[in-house]
Amino acid sequence: MNTTNINILTLLSQDKFSLEELNLYLNLEKNSIKKDIQTINNFLKDERLPMIKYEKKLYSFHVTKEQWINIINKKNFLTRDEILDYLYIKFIFKGSINLENERKLLDISRSSINRYFKTIKNILLNNETIFHSISGKGIYLKNLSKKDQRIFCKKLMKNFIKSNITFNKNHLIYSIINKIELDELTSKLKKIFEFVNFSPNYFFLSFFIALYICNSISIVFKVENKYNYEEYKNLNHFIKKNLKNLNVLYQEQLLQFLVSLINGNIEFDSIILNKTNVLIKKIKEKFNIKNLPISLEKMLIKKICFSIFKYKNKILKTKRIELSQTEVKILDFFNDLLYELNLNLYYNDKLLIVTLLEEIILINNKHLCENILLLFDENIIIDNENLKKDLKKCKFNIEIESNLFYILNPLKYKTKYDLIITDDFTLDNSVLIVKSYTFLNIIKCIENYILNEYFKNIN
Repeated sequence: MNTTNINILTLLSQDKFSLEELNLYLNLEKNSIKKDIQTINNFLKDERLPMIKYEKKLYSFHVTKEQWINIINKKNFLTRDEILDYLYIKFIFKGSINLENERKLLDISRSSINRYFKTIKNILLNNETIFHSISGKGIYLKNLSKKDQRIFCKKLMKNFIKSNITFNKNHLIYSIINKIELDELTSKLKKIFEFVNFSPNYFFLSFFIALYICNSISIVFKVENKYNYEEYKNLNHFIKKNLKNLNVLYQEQLLQFLVSLINGNIEFDSIILNKTNVLIKKIKEKFNIKNLPISLEKMLIKKICFSIFKYKNKILKTKRIELSQTEVKILDFFNDLLYELNLNLYYNDKLLIVTLLEEIILINNKHLCENILLLFDENIIIDNENLKKDLKKCKFNIEIESNLFYILNPLKYKTKYDLIITDDFTLDNSVLIVKSYTFLNIIKCIENYILNEYFKNIN
């Protein structure tokens, strides 16, 4: 099982994918992917496990949670990156490492373990971390540079995020930190997040867990101290009460980062954040976005930052999404921007960003459809009070008329309204048809009209 085969199986453990979609994630020739799937199926057959199936042009892989954990715990299921992460994290967390012991644990040759650790040594030396070797005993850490402190935290985060895919706590990384009660810590963090009404995603939760492990070996990250923490004394008291058995340093760091997040500041790696800000500037120019609400801009910043982090750290956490024709157009524009900036993201993350961009485009172009007319043939829509209430909340100027009046003088209505919608298939082509008058159908029809008009202008 090489790295490509492991990535294919990891993708298929999360959802069904077409050959074209696998190609977008793996950047491999389709024939090569087919051959790899045959190799994987031979492996699965030997292990007496369910094999990858191909039905309705989609590849799928169905195993139980226990079967999947059994697969990923096999020594031959480790990628090169995972072995490097394990050795790097263990060396820094323990402060020393014995390569002969690690060779036996990983079941690899002496030349392989030396080759892996040479890569780690080069990283540490380039980052000005100091270490030394004692013959027959191992390699010992003397001084960890600030850069390696940050890398250590990111590698922990990467592996906690990935473990959400694997559902596996028997993984090598967990064997290093097995004395830390992660379930208990996560439960306590959940209470604190609820107290401040903060809903963390897997990125932030992984960061707060990694932060605790960093603090446990005296790695401290500075937060710009620009807040009056007296205003957050209730939060401070709640943290101290619920985390009283944890070190004081972690309690202080948790308060600082939480206050920063509550105030809307996004704590990210500066390189990733800078790339994100440049991309957002280009997005505003490309899509002619003049008004981007702060809440949506922060969502966009977070989503792009997470996506860059995932791609950079090869985190294949994904699900299958189908795009509309309009979203395909937005994706084409977005891909142009990524190419221009020499950036790349996983296909699934691009699609999630596209759906957010679609919402932003709609908000910025509501003026393209200010006046809307709903035509009815029978009295159903007029009598539907719930629908009428929903329509009043949707911030469009929507009026309702009988088809009969429109048929008598269509020109009058066409000059008055930007969009006319009906459920009568016999009316002329200038009127948009909905199958039935539900609130969602009407809104979708309006949104499609706005997006089509927008793309006429942007093209």
